Amino acid sequence: MPLVFLNFSDTQFGTPPNYSQFDADGSLIAYGNATYFRDELQSLIASRIESPSSDFELNAAEGSVTAKISARYPTDYVTMNLQLNHDWLPGTTIFPHLHWWQTTANTPHWVLGYRWQRQGAAKVTDWTPDAWNTNVFTYTAGTLSQITRFPGITPAAGTFGQVSDILQLRLYRDYLNASTLFEGNDPVNASQDIVNLDVHLEIDRQGSRQQYIR
Repeated sequence: MPLVFLNFSDTQFGTPPNYSQFDADGSLIAYGNATYFRDELQSLIASRIESPSSDFELNAAEGSVTAKISARYPTDYVTMNLQLNHDWLPGTTIFPHLHWWQTTANTPHWVLGYRWQRQGAAKVTDWTPDAWNTNVFTYTAGTLSQITRFPGITPAAGTFGQVSDILQLRLYRDYLNASTLFEGNDPVNASQDIVNLDVHLEIDRQGSRQQYIR
């Protein structure tokens, strides 16, 4: 038998009950006012790949983006906007990482810039740059499907972060170390292809009870 949780304050007055139910296969179903809101996330500008100096190019045949050695920080980049889901635990760290095809033993000078746009607050204009810090896999030979991590991102002090905030991301390849985040120039003298840029976030519920706030 499925396990049912009822809000008896609703049933005693003859109104439809609000409850959640685990079905026999473990699926959680919500009824009445026990439902949640969540976002269907798609960045408007992510539907087109274009960089200011064309040093990031769409590789249609491979379904990837090619980062050339001519890429220059901070003038060339690709960008993505991430809206924070309704199931995100506000204030917790966001963990960005890059999926790409590694063709040498070295890693390019990947830099991730970000700025946190809190809804109902003034626009943040400055970008904070972070250098990559960890590769998940060890390169041996050929073309490796690599995952590269960046430092975690937390909401700015005093803002805490909330549902529907926008995290803006820029991915750079800093070939000449203009950011001074590395030691020397980019060690990979070749174009490298990016497959995806995404983030992991911590959640504590299925969604929010209201459309724009928790």
